[in-house]
Amino acid sequence: MGQKGIKKISVLLLAVCCLFLAGMEEAFASSIDEQLEEVRVEGAAANMPDMSIYCYPQQPGLLDGVKVTYGGEELMVSQALPYAQTGAGSDYYMLLDVSASLSQEYFAGMKQSILDFWQHMAPQDKITLITFGDQVQVVFQDKTVADDISEAVNALTNTDQSTCMFEAIDKAAKLADAKQEAGVRKIAVAFTDGEDFSENTSTKEEALATLKEKMIPLYAMAAKQEKQGGENPYLDSMGAFVRESGGLMEVFEAGTAVAGLQKLHQIFGEAFVIP
Repeated sequence: MGQKGIKKISVLLLAVCCLFLAGMEEAFASSIDEQLEEVRVEGAAANMPDMSIYCYPQQPGLLDGVKVTYGGEELMVSQALPYAQTGAGSDYYMLLDVSASLSQEYFAGMKQSILDFWQHMAPQDKITLITFGDQVQVVFQDKTVADDISEAVNALTNTDQSTCMFEAIDKAAKLADAKQEAGVRKIAVAFTDGEDFSENTSTKEEALATLKEKMIPLYAMAAKQEKQGGENPYLDSMGAFVRESGGLMEVFEAGTAVAGLQKLHQIFGEAFVIP
């Protein structure tokens, strides 16, 4: 029943305007660098008839008297509260680019940032690692801070000549949706330079549609690495993609991947949940 419930309420995130906040007509997306609007709606988790919406208000008071409507009917809403106070865990899906388009310095930083993230997870959190290059592979699934993932991560190399990024995003969202933990908060993070060479696989539009249907936000750790001697041309489109899914993009330089992911990890903990 949990999976069917998720699909039934997928319109909630496809049309963000169903969330009304204290007289505001809409809740919009913001970015790390520019807080242009009042509330960013990240995603939701449902195990019908229960549902939780995760969001980031610029000020907690914006969530006072929150109302949620679905199908023209107002739903019963409990008081919004900081997610950190719930004691609940999160399922993290890390998508790592293993193509040769990344320099060794950038790739090493990505792997180290994943290990650092794992070491600082809460005991109730879980992490899944998916690599994408010539193909998409699940390296491990549902590991906790008590499990040792260091050997599996350190063994990874980036020698692939293709990059099936959107196929990996699509697969991660479907993998998360297939889990029995229907009511658990799920977050995907892609480590990438933004390139994708998908052929006969999931397209950008299909991947975004899957994220929205499953109500899973995608965040991006985007490598600033230069391309053909100039600025990375893929960053703008990647940023737009993740924001449309409910996430944010953190651009990092060689040697700053750990700090970049720590920044996102801190943001994850600042969310509010509307039960």
